[in-house]
Amino acid sequence: MNAKHITNLNVFLRQEKHKLNAPVREKR
Repeated sequence: MNAKHITNLNVFLRQEKHKLNAPVREKR
């Protein structure tokens, strides 16, 4: 795995986390 792929993966995971956290924030 090259560094660029790892960076893209981290960005993807961060975006997915935001998607999961958004509805939780609205419920509170």
